[in-house]
Amino acid sequence: MPDDILVADNSTVRLDDRAGQPFSDARRTMTLTRLGDLVDQGVVDTDGELRQLAEAATTVTRDALADVAVHRSRRFVPGSLRPDLGRYPRMLAALPTAERTKISTFWRIARQFDPAVIATHGLDRDTVLPGKPQIVKWLFQDVTVNPGGTLLLTDFNAALACRNLLIRSNARIVASGKSLQITATSIKGE
Repeated sequence: MPDDILVADNSTVRLDDRAGQPFSDARRTMTLTRLGDLVDQGVVDTDGELRQLAEAATTVTRDALADVAVHRSRRFVPGSLRPDLGRYPRMLAALPTAERTKISTFWRIARQFDPAVIATHGLDRDTVLPGKPQIVKWLFQDVTVNPGGTLLLTDFNAALACRNLLIRSNARIVASGKSLQITATSIKGE
C-alpha cells in the first residue's frame, strides 16, 4: 500500500488517471467479469451479502414486471428508451440495513441486465457481467484532508481504501463519478 496523502489547507488534490499523476502507484483498476468479483475485489464483504443483494434484485424485478402501473409509466432509464421500472427505490426498501454504497454499486451493475432475464433466471455469483465494468481503487496508508481542502476522485466507480482517514473542519471528499466507497480502519473528523 503506498504512502500517505495529505491535502493542504484550502487546496485540492485530484485523483484520476492523468499521465504523471503523483499518486498513480496507488491506483488499482479492477475489471469485473462476473458478479462474484464484487466479493473477490472487496466491494461486497461476503458471499452471503452478495446472495442477499442478488435475491433482492430478482424479487424487486419480478414485482416490478408484475406491477401494471409501472408499465403505464412514461419514465425511461436515463440515456435509453427502456422503461424505468422503478426498481432501485424498491431495492433500497428491500434491504433497509444494507449499506447504500454497496446497494448502489451492485445496482449499477445489475440494472444492465434485461429485467426479463433477471426475473426468469435470477442472479448469482457466477452470473457473467455485460460490458466488463471497472472499479478504480485508490490505496493509501493514511489520508488527511486539512481545513478547506478537497480530495477529488474522478473515476466513474471509485473506492478509497486507507488505514486512517482524517477530515478536518470545512474539508471534503468529492466523487465526481457515480459512486465512492470508502474503507478505512479509522475515520475521524475534527
